[in-house]
Order: sequence, then C-alpha cells, then structure tokens
Amino acid sequence: MTGGIHNIPLSRYSREDNREEFINLKSWIHSSIPDLLGVSIDTRTIKKKELFLAFPGTSSDGRAFIHSAIRSGCSGVLWEPSNFEWNNEWSVPNLPVKNLRAIAGLLASDFFGNPSEKLMTIGVTGTNGKTSVTKWLADALTELGNTCGSVGTLGGNFAGEQVRLEGLDGVTTPNSIVIQAILQTFVLRNAKSAAIEVSSHALSQDRVNGVQFEVGVFTNLSRDHLDYHRDMESYGAAKARLFEYPAMRCAVINIDDEFGRLLANQLISRQMRVLTYGFEADADFCAKNIQLSPSSTSFELRVQSKTYAFEAPISGDFNVSNLLAVIAVLSYAGYSIEKIKGVLKKTKAPAGRLQIVECDQKPLVYVDYAHTPDALEKVLRTLQKIKQPKSRIICVFGAGGDRDKEKRALMGETVKTFSDVAIVTNDNPRSENPSTIVSQIVGANPDNFLIELDRMRAIQRAVDLSTAEDLILVAGKGHEQYQEINGERLKFSDIDAVKTALARRVEVRE
Repeated sequence: MTGGIHNIPLSRYSREDNREEFINLKSWIHSSIPDLLGVSIDTRTIKKKELFLAFPGTSSDGRAFIHSAIRSGCSGVLWEPSNFEWNNEWSVPNLPVKNLRAIAGLLASDFFGNPSEKLMTIGVTGTNGKTSVTKWLADALTELGNTCGSVGTLGGNFAGEQVRLEGLDGVTTPNSIVIQAILQTFVLRNAKSAAIEVSSHALSQDRVNGVQFEVGVFTNLSRDHLDYHRDMESYGAAKARLFEYPAMRCAVINIDDEFGRLLANQLISRQMRVLTYGFEADADFCAKNIQLSPSSTSFELRVQSKTYAFEAPISGDFNVSNLLAVIAVLSYAGYSIEKIKGVLKKTKAPAGRLQIVECDQKPLVYVDYAHTPDALEKVLRTLQKIKQPKSRIICVFGAGGDRDKEKRALMGETVKTFSDVAIVTNDNPRSENPSTIVSQIVGANPDNFLIELDRMRAIQRAVDLSTAEDLILVAGKGHEQYQEINGERLKFSDIDAVKTALARRVEVRE
C-alpha cells in the first residue's frame, strides 16, 4: 500500500479559518431562536425548541424530514441549499447553509460548551485495533488518576460504566451531535481526558468536526470498507485526515504498517511531533522477544536505549502492537514507564476481542471481532503460536452482507491457510442471500470448507468436532448482541452461543 498519503487540506470550516462566518451563523441562531434547547439531525429523537440540521446523508436525505421535524416542534431549521428549495409553507425560522454537514459538528461543539477543549482528547483510527487501544487507554488513564471516558464500537463508557445516550449503540463513531453530547457528559462528570474511536466513515463524513483532538493514533491499514471508499488510496486518505485537525499536538503511528510509515514521515516533514511504535528497531517504542501463552503475553519494551520487561494478561502479537500504542500515548501524557508497567498488568481484553469464553468445559474457545482478511490472519497466527503440537485450530466465520464483496474470497483463503477446520456460516447477511455470500467465500474449492448457514449450529458443530486439546475461533461478530437478517436485528450472541454449545458438547473420543 503506497497510495493515499496526500497533503489533505484542513476542513474549510475549522474555527480558525472561518471565525467570521461561524460568528455570523451563531448570531442568526441567537436572534432567531432565543429559547434554543438543543441541536438535532434526527427527527426520531428531536424535541421541542431544538434546531434541526437538514443535509444529505449516505442512506437518506435529512431535508426530506424537515416537515416531520417541524411537526415535532423544532424551533428552526438550518438546511443545505444544494439542489433543494425551501417550502414557503414551512413557517419556522430557517437559513440555508452551504456545506452544512461539515459545520454541524462545530455548531454542536459550541452548543455543548466546546467540551473537547476541556479534555485531553485522543482519536484512534486504523482498520483494526481501535477498540482495544481506546478501551485500554481509558482504563489506564483512569487508573492513573486522569479520569477518561471512551466512545466507540462498544458504546460510551466512563469509569468502567456504560453511558446511556441515544445514538451511541451500533456504530464505531456516532454522529456529530452525539459526539459532542457525550463529551459534555464526560466533562460534567469531571473527566480529564477522552479516547474516541474514529472510523474512516466518520472522517470522510465530517462527524468529528468540532472535536479538538490533542493526540491521534494510527494502528494499521488493511482491506476493509471498499464498498464505501472505492479503493485503498481513498480509504487511506480518509484515515490520514485525523492528523489534519488543527489542535493535534502529537501523532502516535504504527510503522510496522507500510502506510503508517509513510504517514509518519509526512507528518514529521510538517514539523508535527510523532511517536512511532512497532516491532521494527527504529520505532520509538519497540517490542522484542515476545512470548505468548493462551491468556497472557510478555515482551521487552525498548525506549531510548533502555529495555523494560512487560507482561499483560492478553495474547497475540497484534495485541502487543496495540499495547505499544497505549504506552506511547501514556508516555506523551507524562507517565513513567514504571507506572505504565504497573497499570498494564491489569489489562483486560475488550468484549469480543480474542475473548476466552470462560467455561469449565474443554476445548478452549475464543470469540473475536475479526472480519477482514488481515484481522483473521493475525488472530489465527496467534492461535498457531500458542496451540499444543497435537492441537487443531477450528475456525467458524462468515462475511457481512451489503459490504465489500471482494474481500470474501480473501477471507476464505486466509482461514483455509491458517486453520485445520474451516466452518463457513452466516455473519450479518443483511439484505443479501446467505448462500451467495458463502459461495463467494469458498470460491472454486468448496470441499476445503464445512458449510452450515445457521450460526448456532455451526458453533455447535465446531464444539462437537473438537477434542479437549483443540482451539476454536468464532470470528466476525465479537461483542455484537444481534444478527442482522433481511432488515431485522435478531438477538444473537457468539459468547452465549459458545456457552450453550459447550454445555451440549458431544464428547469426542480420541
């Protein structure tokens, strides 16, 4: 991957470059809607005396719901004028605003009191590892007295407790209004910092505009979301936009990743402070002599010609890489390596990230969110390293519907290469025919796979086929509590399914 690194311009709506325009817009809001109580882009949750922001989205056009917002009692509307005319029968204060989607986050930030300016705000982007890095940063900073909230795939979290807020569930990075609302919640709870998973979709759709990121983390770039970004160059460019935010003071970059190394070099050339990490000797934070077990990892950390022994209760080379990102951010925040060592001994895997299903029954079963060729390879390589000589690796996996179809055959090839038994099943088929997805996974070699479309039965089959020494990986859905089929989200948990399967296990005689 060599493309995607460009001199990406800052948003034209950065507060620094467009202060006068932004002040004029605020002046209009204050004079036209003096009793404003909120800002919203969702008519399903809009309340009376809120300002509705109407602009085109990826799946629907908010301007089509202006009448609904008015009926719900909104006090005014800002609307994107491109290819749209205001209906004069809508008798509420309104104003056309060009590129409204880009400015929505700035408006929300201003309404909620610019909460990210009161926090050390850390953005984490990359194809894989965002959830682990974000969670571990929040846990470690909180343990160190720098109370940290987190936002991401697992929702909102503060001091170990879920934060309930409409719009947080089911997305990596919520919309610009919700982002600012939860950051305000953190500030009101006396947080000192916040860690946010920042997806490529969020960056290309301006969802995090208005967030004053102090630190940015780049974990890696591998094939994903090409149904949206079209090609790897566009995907990489979207990720790189995080490091263009005006308040950014430090970039933490994985230079084992080819794109990451290019990104680090570009940022260094722009005089940005960059901390690199990885297994390469020239990384600022370098891990060597990694020793893996089924539930823990030890390694040597080399920083500025000094070496420190580290141990953490997680497994996998890729998780060591994620830990290096955390260590680099904590070091930037001023904590000594010795303090960081003590905190990371308490590290726990996030839900559905190489999570061992706790059960007295054998075999050992891991549940992981891996749903790309690269993520599957990394997890399966980890299991290859920790398995016993007579152990087999049994992998249950599928591919999501209505997403990048080209990666499906690559996923099948990866699992066939790095596991002993490959069981193909449904992931979230969404609106696609499950049989079509499976045929694209197995390609011209269906005999190399076992096929069971019912995910519960596939997991049961894996358990029943196993011996006590085998390792099972159930991949793709991780923490998710549902399976999306034909527009419905049906209750389903891989972790619960594994527990049920182990309880029903048919003993296999050697």
